[in-house]
Amino acid sequence: MEFEAFPCLKPLPQAVRTAGDGLYGKYDSSEPHWWRCARCADFRLAGGNWRFWLHEGSMRLYYEVTGFSTVAWYVIDGERLEFQNDPHCPYDVGAHKWKVSDGNLELEEIEDTCAIHLRAENLTHQPWISCQPPNTEAAITDRWIRPSGCSKSRVCRRSNTRS
Repeated sequence: MEFEAFPCLKPLPQAVRTAGDGLYGKYDSSEPHWWRCARCADFRLAGGNWRFWLHEGSMRLYYEVTGFSTVAWYVIDGERLEFQNDPHCPYDVGAHKWKVSDGNLELEEIEDTCAIHLRAENLTHQPWISCQPPNTEAAITDRWIRPSGCSKSRVCRRSNTRS
């Protein structure tokens, strides 16, 4: 999760805070995809914990069961959220309508053909629940009930360097 996106199709955007920034998670109750597979479709919707991190133009997605991850850049323009420079589909730009309400991030596909349309299916299948502690005390003491999909077994990290 420490890799940075590479500017394949478009230049990397400026690192600026956005209204969508946050760590989100979801728990999919369907059957997990228990094995790693070099030829399996990326972003395949499967059961288990998924983590989704939006931070200053950087997007990271992580599937806890197999360790699948990706990094891309995103740009927000009003209700439109675009993903670009994803190494799994470097020449595709995915467009989604987005909103955050009650701590949930909801995405609705406009157009996203990445990984034979599987990225869009995965990101829009269910709302992403905020994994942020509810208040400062909970953040400091780490005493709070995490929503499903927000287990603390794996933390998404990002280096502070960017070219």
